Amino acid sequence: MMRISNHSRKRQRGGGEQKTAEYSSTLFQFFSNNSKCLQTLCLLTLCQVVLSAYHYHNVYKTTKTFSSFGSSSTSLQFASSGNSAIPKHHPSSPVNSALHVSFAASAAANARVESVAANPLNTYTNTDKDGTTTTTTTTTTILPEWNELSGAAQTELQQMLNWDKVSTFDYPEIFRLDELTQGHSLLFMSWAIVASPYSQPLLLSSSASQQEQQEQQDNEYCNLLDAFGISPTAFMDYVRTIEQGYQKNNPYHNHIHAADVLQTLHSMLQSESYRLTKVQHFSLLLASILHDVGHDGTNNDFQVQTQSQLAIRYQNVSVLEQHHVEVGLKELDSSELLDHLPLQQRDEIRQFIAQAILHTDMAKHQEQVERASQAASTPPPPPQDDDDDDDWQAAMYLLHLCDISNPTKSTFSIWTEHVLEEFYQLGDLQKSLGLPVSFDRSVANSNSKVSIQQGFLKFLVLPAFEAMEFSNPKIMQGLYANYEYWMKQDKEEDAETAAEAAGD
Repeated sequence: MMRISNHSRKRQRGGGEQKTAEYSSTLFQFFSNNSKCLQTLCLLTLCQVVLSAYHYHNVYKTTKTFSSFGSSSTSLQFASSGNSAIPKHHPSSPVNSALHVSFAASAAANARVESVAANPLNTYTNTDKDGTTTTTTTTTTILPEWNELSGAAQTELQQMLNWDKVSTFDYPEIFRLDELTQGHSLLFMSWAIVASPYSQPLLLSSSASQQEQQEQQDNEYCNLLDAFGISPTAFMDYVRTIEQGYQKNNPYHNHIHAADVLQTLHSMLQSESYRLTKVQHFSLLLASILHDVGHDGTNNDFQVQTQSQLAIRYQNVSVLEQHHVEVGLKELDSSELLDHLPLQQRDEIRQFIAQAILHTDMAKHQEQVERASQAASTPPPPPQDDDDDDDWQAAMYLLHLCDISNPTKSTFSIWTEHVLEEFYQLGDLQKSLGLPVSFDRSVANSNSKVSIQQGFLKFLVLPAFEAMEFSNPKIMQGLYANYEYWMKQDKEEDAETAAEAAGD
């Protein structure tokens, strides 16, 4: 998206300003001598203003539209409140149900209308895969939610969301981020990363030194929105809609998890070397934002066991993942975010998003691990500009790793509690329906948590991460440290059990 400075605009239209002044002078003299004509002109001008206001109201007013994904007994219903749609989850039996997801969409979602800060962003450069260097100058786009925060919250967020911070693996502030942003961690993380040229100037602390300001200017931000001519305001409207589609009462599969996956993916793309096209890079980031939207807190086995409408629709194959794809892409179409792009490019983005989300299905986990292990043991072929499949396959595998990356981080114990609570809620539901219970809350104890996490790391997470070679050593260091923690917990539990048995 090309932007022209005000100075350039003046220079371009300078030749016409003199002619306009001459025409204005002639018209003024004519109407000064013809009072009736002057009255007529004023009347016509007034009519034009009224008609313009009417047109603006009808074209740019926010409208509520709803997208249905089948009948449902478990539904996300949205109650209008101002210019937003607020999700309200009504828990009832999800048997034979498809999530009935309703979203608010704006009629002017793709309009190039932006909120800008007073200070323009310094010029930044980006080098594309083919070696092409582009230089862009932008302005800062401020989220309305940002202006609603206190000064203290804004100052803390500047420390949390600056480029260096969000580009660092292991982001322990994710839960604090959601608290500070009043439940908008996905929105703010997307703003800080995907819309970084428009957000990072604001996120640079006012106390930053001249050297820090220069370092920020030298950063290579994600210039993907400009690359595809997408308004940052329109993009953030779309993310805001998607964030509303996540069920916040899910202990684990919620918007915080999506924000965490987005940040983890971005940090790993920054530290690892992948030859992705801009279409692939943009699609992968979008996939991380969308990858669990509409999740109802159950799993594919439950959907198949109950023969829900989702299971029937998707023929028992990657049921929830296909649902996430449908929800995300349908809202992408409704937002008109990509409508200005060529049809072929729009289709590519949609296909890449769908492929990446479907790769997060745990049923495909072992197959993906084996493929990654084989690729790691095989010498890479010479890079070819017309063949990006290997890098794209690796990038999709990376998204899958990010989706199960909690055990690699310092926040692993917090995430463990969230995961187990969702498992136990599913067990409660299974028990109420007379189904086999996968995780029984009534018999759960500390040993259950230890054994679950130890098995998850040993048989799923460790082999998956060990199949890749990471240039960032902190990734594997955190994973091994956390695995040792659970091993130690397991030994302590065994010792306590043996002591109790000896005492009896």
